[in-house]
Parts: sequence; C-alpha cells; structure tokens
Amino acid sequence: MKKIYLLFLLFSSSLLSQAQWNSNTSENLKAADLTSSDILTAGTSDGSTYVLYYTPFEGDYFLRVQLLSNGGIKLLGDSGVVINRRKSGSATYVISACTDAEDNLIIGFQYQRGGELLALLSKVTTKGKLPWGEFGIDLGPGLSPSVAALSNGDVAVAWNNDNIINYQKVTSAGILWPAAKEITASPNGVTRPQVVPLTDSSFGIVYQQKTGLFSSNLYEQRFDNDGNAVWGAPVQLSDYITSTFHSYSVLSNDDITYIGYYANPDGQNRFDGFVQKVNGDGALPWGLNGSSFAAYSTVTDPYIFEVNIAYNQSDNYIWAVSTLSDFNQFEYGIAVQKFDMATGQKLLGDNGKTVFDISANSERQVGNLSLCSDGPLFLFYDITNKLYATGLNADGNFAWPGDKTEIGSTINAKSRYGFTPVNLEQAVAVWQEDRGDGDFPYAQNINCDGITGIVLPVSLTNFTGTLSNSIVTLLWQTNNENNNKGFHIQRSADGRNFSTIDFTGTKAIVGYSNTRLAYAATDAKVLTGNNYYRLLQEDNDGKFTYSNVILIKNAGAFVMRMNNVYPNPAGSILNLYIESATTEKANFIVSDATGKTVKQLSVDIVNGNNNIQLNIAGLAAGNYFIKLSSKSFYQNAVQHFIKY
Repeated sequence: MKKIYLLFLLFSSSLLSQAQWNSNTSENLKAADLTSSDILTAGTSDGSTYVLYYTPFEGDYFLRVQLLSNGGIKLLGDSGVVINRRKSGSATYVISACTDAEDNLIIGFQYQRGGELLALLSKVTTKGKLPWGEFGIDLGPGLSPSVAALSNGDVAVAWNNDNIINYQKVTSAGILWPAAKEITASPNGVTRPQVVPLTDSSFGIVYQQKTGLFSSNLYEQRFDNDGNAVWGAPVQLSDYITSTFHSYSVLSNDDITYIGYYANPDGQNRFDGFVQKVNGDGALPWGLNGSSFAAYSTVTDPYIFEVNIAYNQSDNYIWAVSTLSDFNQFEYGIAVQKFDMATGQKLLGDNGKTVFDISANSERQVGNLSLCSDGPLFLFYDITNKLYATGLNADGNFAWPGDKTEIGSTINAKSRYGFTPVNLEQAVAVWQEDRGDGDFPYAQNINCDGITGIVLPVSLTNFTGTLSNSIVTLLWQTNNENNNKGFHIQRSADGRNFSTIDFTGTKAIVGYSNTRLAYAATDAKVLTGNNYYRLLQEDNDGKFTYSNVILIKNAGAFVMRMNNVYPNPAGSILNLYIESATTEKANFIVSDATGKTVKQLSVDIVNGNNNIQLNIAGLAAGNYFIKLSSKSFYQNAVQHFIKY
C-alpha cells in the first residue's frame, strides 16, 4: 500500500498592523536598547532580519541577538536575548552566522579568557530559544569560526587554530567526528576559512594559504559528508597576492562556487578586483584568477577594492559592485559589473559601469550586494557620513528618480554595515552609530522602488496556512481597510519567484472598514515539496503591499487529486476532474450542508486525467460537498458545489 507523508511548517504572525519601520531616516529604528561594539546581520525566509551584536558587560562582552520582523517589529524584546552565557572576554573577534531551513540562526564565535581562545557554536530559534543550550557547543582551541547550514540539516564549521584550519560537522545529536579534521600547508600555514554549502550536504572551504606574514593566495577544497577531501589536492584560485586578514564575498550555486575578491597582481603596485568560478570537479572555467572586474592596469588607473557579488537562481549572470579610488586613495567612487555565468564575459564593458565618479564626494559601497527583480541594490556612504541606497536596472542605469535614497540621514560616523538580500521587495540595512549616547545598532528598510518605511492601507493580521487532504487552506484577517481592492494569493516553489494563483476581493464596503473581517482561500494544486505563500494586497488606485511569507511543505508523493468540479452551480450533471498517478477504484460521497450522505458513486480511475460525470438531477437545490477517497489515497479530498 502506498502512503503519502505530508509535512507542513506554519509561520504566522501579527503582521503589518504594527509596522515599526520609520520613514524619517534621521531617526531610523534602534534595533536594541543596549550599546553595541560589533554587528552581523542575516535574513530569514519570511523577510525578518536577525541582528547579532556584541554588547559590553563589566569589561567583557556578551553576544546578543535581536530579530526584526519584515515590518520592523522587535520580536525578541527591547534588546534581544543573550545567545551564550560565556562572556567573549575583553576583545571581540570575527563572528559568522547563517540561517538553516527552519530559519534558526547558527552562530560561530569564540570565548577568550586568560589567553585561551575557544571556538564555539550557538543556535537561536525565531522565538529566542537556545536548542544547543546556554553555553553552546565547544569546538576546540581556535578563533573566527565560519559556519554553513547544509541541506540535510547538519552544520559545517571551520576555524583558525594557529597556522592550520580545523573543520567539523555538527548534527542534531552534537559534534559528529571525535576529533576535528585539518587543512594544513607549509611553510607559512593557512588561515581565514569560509565554508560554502553545496549539493548533497557536501561543502567546500575557501581559504588563504599564507605566502608571508600579511600576504596569501586563495585556495579551495571540497569535502564529502564524512569530511574526506574530494579533490586530490586543494585548488589554487589565484596566484595574485591577497591579504591574510580579509574574508571575501563567496556564493554557491549547486556544486559551483563564486568568489568576489580583490588582490595585488604580481609586479603591480595597485589593487584590482576579480570574480572567480570553481566547478564541482575543481576546474576553473574562467581561468586562474578568474575574470577581472575592469581592464585597468597602470599605476595611475583607478584602484578596485572590495568586490561584492550576488545572483538570482533564475539569472544567467553574476552582478558585482566595488568601490573605486584614485591611485593616491584620496577620492572614491563606485562601479558595477555584470558577468556571464557560463563564460565569465564582462557584460558592462571592459571597465564596468561607473555609478558614481571618483570625486571629492567619495561615495564608498558597504555591506552585501542585494538584487531586485533585474538589477542590483546596494548601500554606500559619502563624505558627509550619510548612508544611502541605490537601485539599478538590468543595464546598470539608475532605477529611481534622484538616483539614491537616504537610509541614515545623520552625519555621525557609521560602521559595521549589514545588508540583507531582497525579500518581499525589501532589503534591510543595519549599522552601528553613536548619536551622542554611545554606539547602538540601527536598522532601516528600503523597498525595490526606493521607498523607506511602510505606509499601510490595510491592517492585516494572522495570515496562516494548513495542509490537509492535499489542499492548502489560507486564512487571514483585517482590523481595518482603507481603499482596499482585495488580495492576490501568490505561491512560489523557491520563496523568491511568486506568481498569482487566485484573487479574493475585499469584503469591506467600497474598500473601507474599521471592523475585523475574516478571509479564506484554498489551493487544490499543491506542489510537491516547498510551497511558499504570500498575499499581495492591492489598493483601488493600483498600489500594493505584501504580507509575510508562510511555508507549507508537501513531502509526499502525488497519488490522486480532485482538481475541479464543474459547472458550479450545476443543474443535472456535475463533471468531476480527477488527476491520478494510479489505476484503481475511487469512491465519491456526496453530503448535504448538514453532513448527511445523499449520494454515493464508485468508479474505476486510470493513471492520468479522468473526467467523471455525476448525475445530480435528483438532488434538491442547495449546497453540497463531494468527497473523494480510494484504497491508497487515504486522505479525503473535498470539493463544494451548488445545485440549482
């Protein structure tokens, strides 16, 4: 007997009605009421933002985390929660973080006490719980751990330990291997590991092999589930000189790694930018050193610094953004470049597209590169210390009127910038700033249309979803509506690319209401695997706002579904459209509004599409429900119809 296993993850929240994003960018949202000394940011699948920060405590530091909803609500109290009861000591070091499939935050950091350095892992749920306990998981001596959540739920982590790199896997039961494994090199050692999640729960580690005290070359090695090296030898990614104290922009796509980096080419007293591609077999299709950001070559040409990269799964190109400077490094500007993913060809000319000329205004890009539908979105600051965002189109031209939007309008010095990937047409900037009362973490949203803050025509709450009988039921409520046309129900298989599957019009009279209204919608064509749902609320004047996203997982194999009954209402004949992956007898039970069975039918269903005609001429006018069941299809599929 075949069985279908149905799993669902349900995310619900009171959303949009308490939005805290501030349209006044001189104020912004203070992410925590405690001072900070370092910040790291990570986004979740529903558009929320983790803000991880060190806060001073009696001469030491505690590491805390806050979670901001996609509407700017502080979900973990005024200042978040302490993620580990072990104080970090009198200094902070490089920390790393990622989110897993359940949106838990995985953090790699270190404990320092009396000269002892110990690498640690902690996990925080979206509710602020600590599944690995108040003291986390000890990895062993070392510092600066890099973490990656793997597709099977495990976590891969690598860290520095003197001149070697240790790496380990952590499962739900704890540390997997009795002793950490090692990457070594002589004579100068290795440093700065960056773990890259790949397909089939394997992973790569991009790292630097030292050539001197402050110089290095980039390498990568791949590892299987047991931690064994996949390639016979580590692959050298570049023979140009990079810095031993720097991490780079690293992405993965299936079993391919992309690295954005800058380096000092041999024999040249200058910095240049590059993007490297590494195939699953260790080949470098773009050649040693990869594809250059620009064709600059002389000492007096512009210098290229940090190269941040991004891509969409559906795209065939890599976007890159970099800060430029004159050769004296007195004045700065910003440029973007676009690479063909297959060939590495530069698509915006030999030197990329200049966004802001090198000038005394000194625009400098900060934080990660994000992407809207067809172009990049990035942060930068200028000589005034104001923080801005700029969106570009597919050709690298300005997408917004005015070319930029202020994110942080104060003129205080800012630092520790973070920028989340676009989710629900919005990215979130996080930074640290002293506005006269100490350093605090601040946050500001920016939409793909260049607008900050949220002005909501509809107060939408309790958007939930359930999976039953191969049908998803979505429920939501509104507390008030203003000029509302209705709700587009949208679904996605990857959480990024949504399409509308239905529309529910407003229940409010001409779109206005100040009372609670309840709504429902169903999806009878549920995808196998992940089903992401959101609402696009549309005003009568065409403006729109997105809800949060809920994820419903359908992990079972498809057996049978009743996709449609028609016509509806029906007179004498009701057509039943059945889609089946088996050939067997199916049973149909018709019940009235009171639940009383009024008609039954048993028919042979074949593999494929079936159109069954049911004679309902003898039924009285009214509301009815028809239920489908079979021997292997033990869930009940139900459709509603009206007899006239």
